[in-house]
Amino acid sequence: MYKNNSKNAFQLEHCWRILRNTAKWLNLRDNAKVCTRQLATQSCPTFAISINLDEDNDEMNSGETLERPIGKKAEKEKLKKRKNSDDVVPILSSQLDEIKEEKRRMLEEKKESMRIALADRRELMCIASE
Repeated sequence: MYKNNSKNAFQLEHCWRILRNTAKWLNLRDNAKVCTRQLATQSCPTFAISINLDEDNDEMNSGETLERPIGKKAEKEKLKKRKNSDDVVPILSSQLDEIKEEKRRMLEEKKESMRIALADRRELMCIASE
């Protein structure tokens, strides 16, 4: 088939032997079979219908659904996102704790300075009234 289309012999036969049973190529092969069946149905309806019925039953009984495996780039991106999100949570949590602690400390300092200012004002009022 390849030789008819490209007028050359296929150079990567050893690779094809390894890869032909992977999910990606099985799906492509199944799609090609469906297209072939549709063409056969249009040309000879009675013969094609009998073939389609048998093959449809076999496909329904097998119950196998093949999923295409995730690519290398997609897998790396997925891992990178997961790693980044895992790293970000503890960092943000610690920063939030630091901000809360700083806010609490500033509030305590403000309260203390207000107490001192109130004591000084009372002192001044006592002095002024005498």
